[in-house]
Amino acid sequence: MRKLRMQHSCCTKITVFAYTSRFRLDLPQHCINCTIHLQVPTNDLQELVSTAVRALRMDFRKEGGYLYKKPVSLSGT
Repeated sequence: MRKLRMQHSCCTKITVFAYTSRFRLDLPQHCINCTIHLQVPTNDLQELVSTAVRALRMDFRKEGGYLYKKPVSLSGT
């Protein structure tokens, strides 16, 4: 986020992903991959984080004992 502001850039889309370990075959497997295109490009931290959380909640599974390896990652262009 700081880099966006330093470059006077804005984010037009956010990709959020989370996954379980593919090597732990004894545990349930699940992968989340969601991209949201922003209507208005922004570098506002609060808006980017709330959009990322909303994207993650679309496919997040509380039940089933999923142990996500990488909980959230943001990327924007």
